[in-house]
This record gives sequence, structure tokens and C-alpha cells, in this order.
Amino acid sequence: MADREARGADPRSDFEEFIRSEARSHWPEAEVRYRSRARKGSHCWQVDAPGVGEFWVGATEDVLRDRGEIDAAAEGLRRRSWLDRLPDVPTHGVQVRPGGRVLQWNPERDDTIGELEE
Repeated sequence: MADREARGADPRSDFEEFIRSEARSHWPEAEVRYRSRARKGSHCWQVDAPGVGEFWVGATEDVLRDRGEIDAAAEGLRRRSWLDRLPDVPTHGVQVRPGGRVLQWNPERDDTIGELEE
């Protein structure tokens, strides 16, 4: 992610910009937008990749309150090649949790299915 001094005041916006940057570097026509809070409170973003599909990224509140956790989430996603793998995740969704954990995620139920392994 960008240098800490270059970041805005809102960690959620920083995380959204990370998702947008990653998605557009992978799929240049991708659009990313914040959707809402999911059923159990997770924040939810939709990634539309024309010709590829619609994908979901969730983050728990405790991740979005801490810039160190956002950095860990970004690293965890990159380490798992998340954008390459999202089309194969049954629900087309992943959720980040503290410590850089990345789980397969069902955004409609706001439930995780299991780790997205490295």
C-alpha cells in the first residue's frame, strides 16, 4: 500500500483504494464500489470485472480500524493471488480478518466457508 503519510484520514477509503488499484491492474475495466454492511456487520465491496464476473470483498470492522491490519490484509490478499483465484471461489467472495487472514466468504449470509489457502 501507499506510504502511511500519503494516506487519507479514513482507513476504509484506503482499503477501498487498495481493492480498486489491485482490481484495475488485473482487469483494466474493473469497477469497485462500496455496497453496504453485510448481515453480520462486515463491510462489503463489489468488484465488477467485465467479461469475467462479479466478485465480493469483505472486511471486518476491526481490520478497518487499524492501518496495520489493513496492511496485513493487503499482504494476505496478494500472497494468496486473490484476484486470480476469485473466479474459482464458489461464492466469488473473500473476507479479510485480523492478522492478514483471508477466508472464502458468502456476502449474502455474511458467513465464511474456510481459509483461502496460500
